[in-house]
Amino acid sequence: MTAISHDHSATNVTQEDLQAILDSLAEGVVTLDDRRRITGINRAACGILEVERGEAVGADCCELMARQLGESGAQLRDSIRDGRPARGVPVRVRTRFGRAKVLVLHTDLLRSDEGARRGSVVVLGDVTELAALKEDLARRYRLERIAGKSKLQTRVEPSDVGPEAVRETLAATGWNVSKAARRLRVSRTTLYKRIARLGIRRPEE
Repeated sequence: MTAISHDHSATNVTQEDLQAILDSLAEGVVTLDDRRRITGINRAACGILEVERGEAVGADCCELMARQLGESGAQLRDSIRDGRPARGVPVRVRTRFGRAKVLVLHTDLLRSDEGARRGSVVVLGDVTELAALKEDLARRYRLERIAGKSKLQTRVEPSDVGPEAVRETLAATGWNVSKAARRLRVSRTTLYKRIARLGIRRPEE
């Protein structure tokens, strides 16, 4: 009897118990043997890969990925095929039903007590909604920056402020340049430049 089997007996953990525990996880978990064949898959992984458990168990994991994700799953398949551990690798995929998803991939090797490779485990996190939220926030931020620059440009160089408007506003504010600039929606520096360029002088000068 192996150490793992002994532990299961000692704690009365059955295969059904282990499957129930795995099915309670939000992340998708897929276990593979040393030939990359799927030995176990939880409910979340079935949902992410859009596959039935009976169809997945016993299948070659890379072939399953190719069937379910097409070329978009190449990065995920390569990591599994090469046997190199991966930590938090983001992968954009499109399922065979046309759904675009953003997955975070974790892979690691499963070894015996003696250190021999027994297989590997793949953990998949579906972060599609989070990625969409981040992209939406980034898009809004870019739009706000563009709008902010547009307002600033409008304030600095308004095209509708002509010589008469400058003269009338200066007269109405008693040549208080700060007040006149606020009314004209320009900066004080811009207004001073306009006054000099137009050759406008105070009435008493």
